[in-house]
Amino acid sequence: MVGTAHGRYKKAPKLNIERIGEIHKKTNAHLVLHGGSGVPDDQIKAAIDAGIRKINFATDLCYAFIDGYKALDPTSAPLDIIMAKTSENVKAFAIEKIKLLDSI
Repeated sequence: MVGTAHGRYKKAPKLNIERIGEIHKKTNAHLVLHGGSGVPDDQIKAAIDAGIRKINFATDLCYAFIDGYKALDPTSAPLDIIMAKTSENVKAFAIEKIKLLDSI
């Protein structure tokens, strides 16, 4: 364990960057951070520098959708319009992480 778990945190986790680096050095494997949601950007960048090559942000993506839906009146437009507006939150989150990860 390097400091994350699935789900939403009450406070931001603290990754064990040194341990990630040690694991990467000993295995030379492409490491995955399965719990990237809620991890501060500076720790994400440090984890990549230490050997993380894939990061999962599923919880944050789900909450981007849910938060977008909660901000709308679902009776104000047809469902396809509501879903498109809600999806904009997910798109904005994804673009933010793509930029953070220098993956453009």
